Amino acid sequence: KSLAFAFEREIHLRRQYRLEQDVARADAVLSAVLRRLDRRPVAFDQNDQAVTYEISLLIDLTLSRRADGRAIWRVRGLRKTEEYSASPR
Repeated sequence: KSLAFAFEREIHLRRQYRLEQDVARADAVLSAVLRRLDRRPVAFDQNDQAVTYEISLLIDLTLSRRADGRAIWRVRGLRKTEEYSASPR
């Protein structure tokens, strides 16, 4: 969620662009390729059950013009790592 939040925040801060939910009305489209997803437990309770996990994503992002598909911006190998709590059973 924080990766999406960071992207949206940048869009709003620059005030040059706006997010559009309807692709048909958009000037550009952001696409992503998930190249790798790793998840591992990093904290455990007294019964040795995982209570916190670390998730790591490796992604490629491309912002392309909708009209002709031409890439405006591209990043390859973006890595994002975060921890999250395991949901109670």
